[in-house]
Amino acid sequence: MKTLIKKLKKQPRGQSFIELTGVFIVLMIIFTGVVELGFFLNVYLDVIDAGREAARNANTYDLYKIESDGSKSLSNLVFDEAAKIAWNTMNPGCQGLLDDKLVQLMPPPCEMRIPFDPTNGYDDIVVTVISYDGSIVRLPGPAVSPPGGPGYWNRFDNQTTRIDEADLNSLGLDPTALATGMIMVEIYYQHYQMLGLPILSTFVPNPIRMHTYSIMPYPSADPTPTPIP
Repeated sequence: MKTLIKKLKKQPRGQSFIELTGVFIVLMIIFTGVVELGFFLNVYLDVIDAGREAARNANTYDLYKIESDGSKSLSNLVFDEAAKIAWNTMNPGCQGLLDDKLVQLMPPPCEMRIPFDPTNGYDDIVVTVISYDGSIVRLPGPAVSPPGGPGYWNRFDNQTTRIDEADLNSLGLDPTALATGMIMVEIYYQHYQMLGLPILSTFVPNPIRMHTYSIMPYPSADPTPTPIP
């Protein structure tokens, strides 16, 4: 009996519990990281899809409009509609929120799937129309740029295009191919962590800044023999 009592006294007390606690903390960090990654990837894919839908559907809108005197000028419609399509794809239940450069967020009349917030100084939708005839020509957006101005248009004045000529040439454009037009939609979005645990924010920035872009053919921007003002 005395021998049994001595053996019991020599056995470590609480060691398994301490080991379990240490392993549990590590497992919880891994689990929350996986959950945050899942939320991030879901939002990221939605933002990419919004840019693709905007660039693809912009083909239904003409780049130029006919003035009263018969002349042609750059139309704001294609830029404006591309931004609306991107917005509506991200937030299909909040289509009425995007009106000119104002977004009614306080309080929103609907639940936004992608809480796009142009008031944070980062979120934006940038549209660029490109003509290619052996060289790249960016057409200035009529809403913000006079002829010769910066070759992009942004919805909320937060961002400019990040895609330069080297990036476009890396797509494999052939200088001997037929002249073509393209439209590019870039979306900037700050994604805040869903769980927002301080232990994750130590290693992963919160918010995480996204930048996606989509390029589609745009026949209305095909170069013409005679320059159109």
